[in-house]
Amino acid sequence: MIYTLNDGRNFCGTAVGAGSCDTDEQDAAINRAQEHLLNKSDWKLTVRRIRIQVCNHWISLPREIEKIIAVTMDHVPVLAQSKYWEFLEGGPGRIDQYTDTNSKDLVDMGNYPCFADIDCDKTRKLVAFSTEEEDEELTFSIRGRTAYNREILTNGIPGETLAINRWKDGVEGTFENISNATLSTTYYRFIDSIVKPVTKGYVTLYAYDPDATVANEDPMLLQLGIYHPDETQPSYRRYRLINKNDSSGDLVIALAKMAHVPLKRANDPLLIQNLEALKFMCQAQHKWDTESIAAGDPYEAKAIQSLEDQLNNYDQTQSEFTVEGGVYALGDVKGVM
Repeated sequence: MIYTLNDGRNFCGTAVGAGSCDTDEQDAAINRAQEHLLNKSDWKLTVRRIRIQVCNHWISLPREIEKIIAVTMDHVPVLAQSKYWEFLEGGPGRIDQYTDTNSKDLVDMGNYPCFADIDCDKTRKLVAFSTEEEDEELTFSIRGRTAYNREILTNGIPGETLAINRWKDGVEGTFENISNATLSTTYYRFIDSIVKPVTKGYVTLYAYDPDATVANEDPMLLQLGIYHPDETQPSYRRYRLINKNDSSGDLVIALAKMAHVPLKRANDPLLIQNLEALKFMCQAQHKWDTESIAAGDPYEAKAIQSLEDQLNNYDQTQSEFTVEGGVYALGDVKGVM
C-alpha cells in the first residue's frame, strides 16, 4: 500500500496546530516534516532504481531526484564522484574539455536551471512554448548573461520577462513561423536563474538561432528545458561523463536518492511512507514553533526511530562473507625505522 497526502492529512491532522488547522496548514506541516526527515537519511522507498539518458557528456537529473548514489553505464559499474574530484591530487585534473581516459565515471557539477546549456561560443534568443491556451502570455522571469559575460538588464534591473507562446493548435512541436512567436529581446549566452509561473501545461524553453542553417549543422531550436506545471524555480543537478571519446551511454542505470517535491494534491504519494513518523515530526515542529527546541526534540527522535525500525524490517538481509589471507602488521613502532 502506498500512502498519499490525503492519508497524511487524516493521520497527522490532530498533530498540526492542536488539530484546529485547515487543509492548507496540514499540507504545509506534512511537507515540512517530509523534507526534514528526507534530509536525515535514506528511508524505505526513498532510494530507487532509475534509468537516465546521457546527452553530450551530461546527465541532468529530474526534479524528483536529489543525487546519484551508485551507477552502471553500458552494464559496467562506474563511480559517481564528488565535485572536488578534479581538484584532488589523484583526480583526473581539469575536466572541462573531457579527460583522455577510458573511464566513464561521473562527476557532480552542481545545479542549473536548465537541462542543457546554450553553446558557449554563441548567443541566442530564447522562446518558450506550452500546449495549453491558458498559459499563453504568462511570463517567465529570466536572469542571464550575454556576450563578454555581461549581466542582462531591463531598465537597469537584472533579468528579463519572457512571454509563453502556444504551439499551433496546442500540438507540441508545431508552429507556423517561429519569427511570429514572442522571443526574448536579448541574446543570451548563459542562463543564471528562472522564475516560472504555475502553469496548466508543461512549458518548453528553447534557445533560438535565426541564423541556423542545414549547411552549418546548427539546430535552429536548442531545447534547454521542459518544466512541470508546478515548477516555479527550476533547478537540476548535473553530472558530467568523464570520457573523451564517448558522449553517450546506451544503458545508464542508477540508484538515486529521491528529492523532496512539495505535495499539493490529495492523491500525491508521500515519499516518507511512515504515517507515525510524519505525525511525530509534525508534533516536533509544533513544539519547536510554540514552546522550545528542547520540547520538540524527543518527538523528532521518535520519528527517526520509527523510520529506522521500518527500514530494518523492510531491508533485505545482507549476505556476509569473509576473506581469509595472511596477517600483516607494522608491529612495534621502533621496528618501522
